[in-house]
Amino acid sequence: MLGAIALPIVFFAVLIGCAIDDWIDKKRNEKRCSMIHELKIYPQYFEKVLDGTKTFEVRKNDRDFQVGDTVVLKEFYNIKYSGREITVKITYILDDKFYGVSEGYIVFAFQKV
Repeated sequence: MLGAIALPIVFFAVLIGCAIDDWIDKKRNEKRCSMIHELKIYPQYFEKVLDGTKTFEVRKNDRDFQVGDTVVLKEFYNIKYSGREITVKITYILDDKFYGVSEGYIVFAFQKV
């Protein structure tokens, strides 16, 4: 009698375990939603972004920047914002695993939105 009850319980436990493993794998492979980052930028660099000359930023990676994230670059001068800003989208990231990029920093390429 005990064997007749134990078999369905074991089978159910295996099914639940497989379902949980599948759910965990799916969550690991899901990308996070893109984020919006607001960053200060000095006027001389802001102008170069505006005219299309500067298409990258070197930043400390303290915000978990990811390709696809939106960045609002806000012109900052003499301890205050000028009111000018430009929105860009990150298209490529070179991280600190690359020789020449300091630990904890990244270089990200962007396109104007």
